[in-house]
Amino acid sequence: IVAPYLMTLVYGADFVGGAGGLRWLALACLIAAISGHFRFGLIAAGRQSREMLSSASGAAAVIVLLPAGYYVGGITYAALGLCLAEAVILFVSWLQARSILDIGVPNREHNSETETLTGFAPSAR
Repeated sequence: IVAPYLMTLVYGADFVGGAGGLRWLALACLIAAISGHFRFGLIAAGRQSREMLSSASGAAAVIVLLPAGYYVGGITYAALGLCLAEAVILFVSWLQARSILDIGVPNREHNSETETLTGFAPSAR
């Protein structure tokens, strides 16, 4: 929303055309921050090779998407390609973390909603 204003303010009116790319790069930063949680979780769990798989998948995606985006629509589409590559990293790291770290799967030991919310099982009557 403020990208055109910031580009004009910082770099001058000649660079306002880069605002579209700046928007995509801002989204890519957000996606990278989110995927970092899953990736660092994999590293902490001793699964560096799985984290490397997510990084390699993003690298493969960016090798294809960045030049294709630039060819199709210039800087803005190249930034979109980078954003999509970050989304690939997020998706692959989430899949890996979900299976390894048991994310998103309810704890099968809990028998009731009360136990899940409080950590304590209701007393037997």
